[in-house]
Amino acid sequence: MIYHRLLAGVLVAVVASAGCTTTGAPPPSTPTPAAATDSASIPNVEAARWSPTRAGGSWRYQLLSTGTVSLAGDSSADSLPLGRTVVYSIALTPTTATGDDDAAFQFNGAVDSVSVTIPERIPVPTAGSNSKPHFQGTLAADGHLLSITSNATSPCTDAVDPLSAASTLLFATLPKGISPGTRWTDTVSTTTCRGRLPIVTTATRHYEAIADSSWQGRPAILVARTDSLSIASRSPSSAAESAIGSIADSTGMGATGRGGGTFTLLLDPASGILLESTGTTHTEILVTMGSARFPFQEEAHQTISLLNQGDD
Repeated sequence: MIYHRLLAGVLVAVVASAGCTTTGAPPPSTPTPAAATDSASIPNVEAARWSPTRAGGSWRYQLLSTGTVSLAGDSSADSLPLGRTVVYSIALTPTTATGDDDAAFQFNGAVDSVSVTIPERIPVPTAGSNSKPHFQGTLAADGHLLSITSNATSPCTDAVDPLSAASTLLFATLPKGISPGTRWTDTVSTTTCRGRLPIVTTATRHYEAIADSSWQGRPAILVARTDSLSIASRSPSSAAESAIGSIADSTGMGATGRGGGTFTLLLDPASGILLESTGTTHTEILVTMGSARFPFQEEAHQTISLLNQGDD
């Protein structure tokens, strides 16, 4: 059934892009504060309630995503349950030996384990040549993602495999000093490969610091985050992609989409590392093949949990 074949092709796109935005193209170098009605709501460092300072260390996280994908507007199509559990290891090291002047940290990571739950009649999507990839990249001092690459091969140029892509949600951007009511915004443009089609996702994340909290007996900052996403297939950027693109053009194959999500984050007030994140997302992706249009939508719930406190 064409619905099932298409769903297999966009499955990773839906699950990853709804909550996992990744860097394939360079994002803006620093986050910019969202407009505030009262400028006093953005304090200077001396007046800030919290002044987290990122430092090196190593951590392990679990990312759990559950939800459903359906063909919008088709009452005869099933709403299919999906699930994914990934365990990551992350190491963060301060660095000055980089060509990117904004980079303050280098990170290295690995997918320790991954489990995907989808209906048996849907082919399991692959993550590239390496089902448990290693990845590396750079962060600004405030945690803004500057770059990420992985060892998983891809038919798309400058693209990141979906599992490495999802690891970028383990980092939260934080200004140097914040207090309850402080707001800031971070925008990241990313590229992943869905089958043989390069997909660019642009995510804008709006943060607001809420209050002091706690996590497993230790102090934490409660932060609200609202995401908005735009998704579109990319023009070929290499000879190999041009060959793939000509096939896509001949079939009229492409994809566009949008989405959003709301999340609650708990962050360490001293280091700024993510302790826990929970939230829900809604994503819509329109896949075109010639004159045929297939509008998929996904509803998902996501939880990220710190498994060990490492060197934080």
